[in-house]
Amino acid sequence: IQITFNSSKISYEKLLDVFFSEHSPLYRASAQYRSAIWFHNEAQRAAAENKIQRLQDKISTLICTDLEKASVWFDAEEYHQVRAKTFKVSVAELGPSFSF
Repeated sequence: IQITFNSSKISYEKLLDVFFSEHSPLYRASAQYRSAIWFHNEAQRAAAENKIQRLQDKISTLICTDLEKASVWFDAEEYHQVRAKTFKVSVAELGPSFSF
């Protein structure tokens, strides 16, 4: 899922909280199903690394979330969009400050 957000309405750190509460980053999956964060700048990279480290400090199982610099984005095929629709519903519960 690619998320566009207004940082004056919701912080990147809050998005990271939602990301890690919505899935398990504890297993290494094939490339198309892996846990990954594509960052757009160094501040996002640093925030994601910090969040992963804070989570890792709490558990003994290795967190397998990959961090990569964002590049060209391609949406998945329509039959893969079920998870994206589920995610949109759950983050909508954050309130009116959250938008895609």
